[in-house]
Amino acid sequence: MAINVTTKWIYPPTAPSTGLHRRAIVNLTANATDGTDEAAVTKIDRSAIIGHDGNMPQKIAIEKVQFHVVNFEVLLYWIEAGGDETICFLSGGTGTEDNSVAGEFDWIQGGGNGLLPPAVPAAATDGDIAITTSGADDYASYNITLSLRFKCWKPGDTVV
Repeated sequence: MAINVTTKWIYPPTAPSTGLHRRAIVNLTANATDGTDEAAVTKIDRSAIIGHDGNMPQKIAIEKVQFHVVNFEVLLYWIEAGGDETICFLSGGTGTEDNSVAGEFDWIQGGGNGLLPPAVPAAATDGDIAITTSGADDYASYNITLSLRFKCWKPGDTVV
């Protein structure tokens, strides 16, 4: 067998290639039936998204991450030219009976602005969101839902 993965745009369902939306909800899933891991797999390609201003968004803010991870360690991160930047590390444990974790990180509760990548992207591949997994056991899985907000370019910015 292998690993079966999906990236599904929940809202808007026609994303990422349609504009006029400032926010999106994306569901990421994986089922590894033989212990296969993912290595540096881009899940959200910033250059494929058309923001409400008709351009690729300058940054993708993470408002919320909801997750359920079983028999995996999952690293969710932004791809950056100067070095990748961790969004969150989720460990569903391996080799134990209680080998799952579920929960959420909410960066807008209480008036926050969301979690942003540390730098303005210098290239179209900067600011993409990727996953690397490790320690997959047989029948490892994850289900991660991202609530995203697209930050648009300001007048005078150089669009990459």
